[in-house]
Amino acid sequence: MQRIIITVVVLAAVGIVSALAAAQLVPSQAGAAPPCGNPNPPTPCTPTPTASASPVPQTREDQITVWSQGDSGRPSVGNSPQGYVFLDVNRALMVALDPQDYPASATFRLETVWVGSSGSAPSTRCFRLFDKTGNAPVSGSEVCHIASSTPSIDETVRLRSAAFALPAGEHEYEVQGKSTAEFPFNGEVANVNSARIIAEWTERR
Repeated sequence: MQRIIITVVVLAAVGIVSALAAAQLVPSQAGAAPPCGNPNPPTPCTPTPTASASPVPQTREDQITVWSQGDSGRPSVGNSPQGYVFLDVNRALMVALDPQDYPASATFRLETVWVGSSGSAPSTRCFRLFDKTGNAPVSGSEVCHIASSTPSIDETVRLRSAAFALPAGEHEYEVQGKSTAEFPFNGEVANVNSARIIAEWTERR
């Protein structure tokens, strides 16, 4: 009889300890579903979260053509002691551009491509963007090149200016050029194949 009582007491003590241990379980651990991916996962299961990739910065460029050889011929610039002159004296070569059509971080460059012949002395040819709406040259848009000192050769030159900003709103733009060529009728003329405004910005994808 005494052994039966002892056995009952031991069983009762084990039950109390088990109940206390179960009470100490964190609710999230006690009720959480097992992770997915087992051969026979129970229902429901908890998918393992995956880390999302960080956006990668990408540089974008848009080319706005003022003119190109194929659509308007080649305007030229010879000796211009008076300084900058418009390259479209007899025709309208201009483009309308609103910088607000691009991201706020966008900057702009002037790109010109021309073929120039050298003469008895090397000449310097320069081009810049002119804001017809604001009646002023665009600051920072100038590009210059010194022709070869070797007489009677043709050079094909492509240059881009440093980055510059444009005023808000739609403005009309033309290109101006100048040259220090001393003998414009003896070959020292630059024929401008194309002129473009380059818009550049960076975005994350």
